[in-house]
Amino acid sequence: MKFFLICLISIATIHARVSLAAPAVRSLTVEDFAYAIEIETAPPGPVYQVNLSDDVYGVAKKDFRDIRVFNASGEVVPFTLQYQTYEDRQSSMSRPVVLFPIQGAPEEAGAQNVVQVAEDAHGKVVQVRFSGQREGTRREVSAYLLDLRTEEQILTSLQIQWSPADRNRVLAVTVEASDDLKSWRTVSSGAVLAKLAFQGETLEQKKIELPGVRSKYLKITAEGGISFGLESVSGEFVSQQRLDSVKRSMKVPGRIRLPEEGAAGGRTTAENEFVYDTNSVAPMDSVKVNLPEPNMFVRFHLASSGAEKGPWVDRTSGTAYQLILDGKELASAAIPLNQPIPDRYWLLKVEGKGINLRDRIPQLELRYVPHQLLFLARGSAPFRLAYGSAIAEGLDFGFETLLESLRVARSGQAVVLQASQLVGERKELGGPARLKAPPEEKPVPWKQFGLWGVLGIFVLLIAAMAWRLFRDLSVKSP
Repeated sequence: MKFFLICLISIATIHARVSLAAPAVRSLTVEDFAYAIEIETAPPGPVYQVNLSDDVYGVAKKDFRDIRVFNASGEVVPFTLQYQTYEDRQSSMSRPVVLFPIQGAPEEAGAQNVVQVAEDAHGKVVQVRFSGQREGTRREVSAYLLDLRTEEQILTSLQIQWSPADRNRVLAVTVEASDDLKSWRTVSSGAVLAKLAFQGETLEQKKIELPGVRSKYLKITAEGGISFGLESVSGEFVSQQRLDSVKRSMKVPGRIRLPEEGAAGGRTTAENEFVYDTNSVAPMDSVKVNLPEPNMFVRFHLASSGAEKGPWVDRTSGTAYQLILDGKELASAAIPLNQPIPDRYWLLKVEGKGINLRDRIPQLELRYVPHQLLFLARGSAPFRLAYGSAIAEGLDFGFETLLESLRVARSGQAVVLQASQLVGERKELGGPARLKAPPEEKPVPWKQFGLWGVLGIFVLLIAAMAWRLFRDLSVKSP
């Protein structure tokens, strides 16, 4: 019995040692990533924010599990990614802007940019005219003044409403800004406005994009002094925070979709289906179809996928056009998507009989707002953003909890996020090899070997016990 207990204890001891011999998972180092970009950290501060670059979107995985921030000692510092949701970025206010037609026309020189405003005793504007124009001068209106003195936010676009009397109009306008009605600076030049009917369709171009304007006055002038009628104008106003999120765009060439790739929705592959590879997981939020030549008008459907051959998810549909009217180009605007789409591949299907674009493939222009990387400046600079790894897994540092703790420590004041930027060119670390999963190594089956070894020992022990019992019985027999 005592011998049997010794055997069991020996088996348990060997099994425990074998189990503890399993290899531990190592922490990733900077060399486990393909590339890195240095992050500027001046002025000093505890928490920095930086926009992701296009190159990061072209290398990293869709869920960004393979990015890290390292300090000079090669340690990973806490970080998180933030993204303004589509609803947040589209929550900017659109409201009417006070509009006044400017009487007369600017002179060739001298006071051509000066606008005179006459107000009554209550401060209400009663007349707006170009300097040098006599009172009572009647002339068709070719310019308008927008009064923005009560606005505190930044103006990013204007939306005009044509006068009912204006039909089939195409004109180019210049938008200028001023704070004193004397000195003007151009903020938009050559913007095309249009209202016309074409092939049974009504086309209106009513939006003027602006680069973010904060001025007391704007002036809209038709190039060439052409008169035009506006019924009203509204502006899209945003906060400084949204303006700081720089919107980017990429123009992607397409290729013809091959028959063996199948057709969307089980249809027979059509001639006008094109695949676009963005080589990016950026969160695309608007799209524009650029046609290959002028005087074209097409209808289209757009889908996207994370894989080159699908499955495809419908995203939007619309019309694309590029027309030359009266020597001016009129092109369709970008279409906003319902939500940011980080898919790499896009499928464009152009509708219409008799349309063949196989030799003239449209270009896809996609736009997005980049993620913001927030990280804690723990340790010494320089800090590096490393990205691209087939073996990296996602990390959760509880960064929001960290920011809240810092806010409490500052007596309720929010932590000031120091604006930063990626500097220099990307540097190769482990290189492209880090983007591929390493060959699967079969682990040494130590546990299996141990169990077989324990079983062998157990068999030997049983044999020894049997031999001992046989010997004892042989000695006792007469």
